[in-house]
Amino acid sequence: MNIVAPAGNLEKLKAAVKAGASEVYFGLRGFGARRNNENFGIQEILDGIDYAHARGVKTLLTLNTLMKDVEIETAHYNLSRIYEHGIDAVIVQDLGFFTFIKENFPGLAVHGSTQMTVANYEEANFLQKLGLTRVVLARELSFEEIKSIRSKTTIELEVFVSGSLCIAYSGNCYISSFIGGRSGNRGLCAYSCRKKFKDEDGKSAYFLSPNDQFLEKEEINKLKEIGINAIKVEGRKKSPEYVFETVSYYRNVLDNINKEMESYKLFNRGYSKGYFYNDNKLMNFKYSSNFGYLIGERIVSTNNFKLLDNITLGDGVQFVDSDHEKISGEYVNKIIRNDNKIPKGRVGDIISIGKLPEDALYIYKNYSKDKNDEVMHSLKVFKRYADVEAEVYAYRGSNLKLSMTAKNLNGKSVKVQKEGKDNKSLQIDVNVQIENLIKQYKEEYLNQFKERPYGRNLLKTEDPFDAPTEECGIFGMYSAHDLDTFSLSQFGLFALQHRGQEACGISVMNQGKIINIKDEGLVLDVFKEIREPETFMGNSAIGHTRYTTAGDKKKYNFQPFFAKNEYDQIILSIAHNGNLTNANELKKQLESEGVVFKATSDSEVILRLIQKNLDLGLRGAIKATMEKIEGAYSVVGMTRNKFFAFRDFHGIRPLVLGAIDEKTFVAASESVALDAVGAQYVRDILPGEIVYTSENETGLKSFLVKEN
Repeated sequence: MNIVAPAGNLEKLKAAVKAGASEVYFGLRGFGARRNNENFGIQEILDGIDYAHARGVKTLLTLNTLMKDVEIETAHYNLSRIYEHGIDAVIVQDLGFFTFIKENFPGLAVHGSTQMTVANYEEANFLQKLGLTRVVLARELSFEEIKSIRSKTTIELEVFVSGSLCIAYSGNCYISSFIGGRSGNRGLCAYSCRKKFKDEDGKSAYFLSPNDQFLEKEEINKLKEIGINAIKVEGRKKSPEYVFETVSYYRNVLDNINKEMESYKLFNRGYSKGYFYNDNKLMNFKYSSNFGYLIGERIVSTNNFKLLDNITLGDGVQFVDSDHEKISGEYVNKIIRNDNKIPKGRVGDIISIGKLPEDALYIYKNYSKDKNDEVMHSLKVFKRYADVEAEVYAYRGSNLKLSMTAKNLNGKSVKVQKEGKDNKSLQIDVNVQIENLIKQYKEEYLNQFKERPYGRNLLKTEDPFDAPTEECGIFGMYSAHDLDTFSLSQFGLFALQHRGQEACGISVMNQGKIINIKDEGLVLDVFKEIREPETFMGNSAIGHTRYTTAGDKKKYNFQPFFAKNEYDQIILSIAHNGNLTNANELKKQLESEGVVFKATSDSEVILRLIQKNLDLGLRGAIKATMEKIEGAYSVVGMTRNKFFAFRDFHGIRPLVLGAIDEKTFVAASESVALDAVGAQYVRDILPGEIVYTSENETGLKSFLVKEN
């Protein structure tokens, strides 16, 4: 039975792998049922795949929301790189998107998300006929229902065994959408079910908030006995410590090692067995957040309480009234028993930790220093390796022989052998042999992905204006430092290698002439060259080239994004990443108003719209432009003394904000671009958000445009 573990970021992925996960699942920024989670950028996913595969762990990508047309186009580009790098499977909800994947990415395994709410064997068998290899069953099933489905289908079945529960069928809830405008089906749930509601009698409680689910040894063994293929741990938004502790608990259960479940000491919203036994313990009307666990109840009106669990200096506690409303909390800095200070209180002790708030009745521990210290230590010292079998053959009068064998993730064995005259000569080669084995292990597994075939390309069109292009990432930098030191505004482009072919390059426009610094491939190796101040002096700016295919013709099409009469001076420039669905319509409208286009690109459409509305001020011009354009886009731009960046209302195109210092800001579509210039990640730019600088100010301002 496989353990499928959550990876909300690279740190959590490593925690899951170290704890014993068989597979890890993670999301791509802008996609998946946890879109408001930190999630991964493209490069982080590639690094995560490498880390997991080297340790014998499979990787799963979550693309499990209902997809819009423009998102499918974007997903095609992003998934291409991940597909080639060796992702093992994709988890989906949308059957249309599943069809798209099967046609465009042959051989890629697809799992049905729990959000498909597969709750009977007919659904499971239907999805198997379509080509899915595994389904994650609805969380709302009892053990007997799971057992019945297992007996009537041969598709792989995966069952959630821990984590938060929806009050509706998993993810198929519209409360968040109707109340807060954030749809759970689009990965943006606002957790409205975790709010207090009043019943018809005026009683207020968390009527819609279930306990978290946590199946333990007895339940896991039941699932194992009936042939469930995988158990799934929820927790991409939880801490690395929680992930490690929970995954290691399940690893011990499957390995028949007795270990007490202590995940509740790291996160606790209240726990139940979910729907497993169909009992009446599902709901928790008292509280809906990470509340900790009860360690004592106040003794009458004193400051004393009797311990239900050990307490240590450095623990975190919170004080709760009779209605389970939080009053306050603190870290424990003293423990008094029988008028004596002690470092640790034990179960059954009557202690005081100082003056309790007047209305406090219950004491909950919401931070366990001992447990956190234990897990953090384990995270530092634990290492995970792929399993290797070694045999030594020793015969009198013959050379010693060393044989090493390992199985890759496809279950295929790879083997290396070595002979030596004595144990000393053989020992010298052991490390070399291990390295050779690992190399062979990786190559054997990864070779299958090098030539992964592509299916049809749904983006093909006969219209040269809308010709498919190799996509580029965008990068823009602004500094308020002395201009002589930092040049005008160091503005460039970070380009992504796409499918190993020609991708994006950098072009410099100087006195109306285009100079191609690099026409193809990655830009990192020319980044230092373009950052030299003289590159930016005078009437110059940086644009980008895109490798364009229109019919049978292939050419580099320079797409300018700066303007004013033959480029004699730079008053405005933008770099755009995305696809406008109404670009043709807007271009024709602008041309009818006398605008002369220099290039047929979405970038220039956006540029001209901003330029047209500059009398509204920069922010007003961008807002007016965003209200006109449709589709997926992220934009970075500058004027002579201002910097700005903005993102589409749906957050389809990624855009991150970084900083080198308090006066130097960076916006980029990939966080790895920040590393290239030594900038620190600050945050994602929100969907529909404009960030910008103002004259004579060094900080960034932010404005959230509401979608009409």
